[in-house]
Amino acid sequence: MFKFVLDYWDKNTWENILVETFSYNVNQNLVEISSESRDHTLDRISKITRTLFDYDNDGNQASRITQEFINSSWQNGNRTRLTYNPNNNVILKLGDFWSDSSWINLYEHEYYYNSDNNISTEIITNTPGTSSKISFNYTEKGILYHAYSEIFNDTSWQIGDHRISFTDSYERNYSFYGSEINVFYSTITNVEEPNLVIDNFSLSQNYPNPFNPKTKIKYSIPNLETRHSSSLQNVKLKIYDILGREVATLVNEQQHPGKYEVIFNASHLTSGTYFYRLTIGEFSETKKIILLK
Repeated sequence: MFKFVLDYWDKNTWENILVETFSYNVNQNLVEISSESRDHTLDRISKITRTLFDYDNDGNQASRITQEFINSSWQNGNRTRLTYNPNNNVILKLGDFWSDSSWINLYEHEYYYNSDNNISTEIITNTPGTSSKISFNYTEKGILYHAYSEIFNDTSWQIGDHRISFTDSYERNYSFYGSEINVFYSTITNVEEPNLVIDNFSLSQNYPNPFNPKTKIKYSIPNLETRHSSSLQNVKLKIYDILGREVATLVNEQQHPGKYEVIFNASHLTSGTYFYRLTIGEFSETKKIILLK
């Protein structure tokens, strides 16, 4: 369990406006996020909410429910339910909302995959029955280059506008509203970069965070005045679980000064909080990372 506390400076004192508590089960899966918002002008808690998570036998998130504490009891808000195939890919996502005393379905997303485990088709059905379909096309190397959306009108699918979300081959996320998207990539060659002067060691926060299942970590190795800029340095970048156990080694080699970028694929790990630590000589820095499947 850990807490996130948000304060702001008001004249001559810190005022608390938010406290979030993250709780985990024995498998290090995130099972609850509770949140207390404070109205500092009235010096009281203004809102209490929580999100509850449940998991299947493979450690995939099976459901999440949002609730708000009202009139001395927890009141349901929204619910998301997820179903996976044997490759741990989401094949069905159901969204519900609480009305009076029962759950009412709001939307349904069906996902279909090609032989490379890339999403080929997403079918969205919204209450009261409108349906949309998004199709994705890839090159022989599995790189997305085209996507288009269709709307079901009475008896057939017809091209129509819808929100199209996708991740490109560089793990960057996009979302557009329209009927068709073409993705173009370019490769720059034979261009020499100027000598970059990096003054300090740095470890950036991973992006995206939370993530599922891939995220990007960037770090820099400085040109130290006491050494030649091409000198090698021992670099280690490792992932640890919340108990401090090493679960992955991303980098363990000698590297020249410069800027580096590493993709961390956590498909083999369960949801939860992890930490990544960069060690270069006497320099060491650790940051928190959240895997949310």
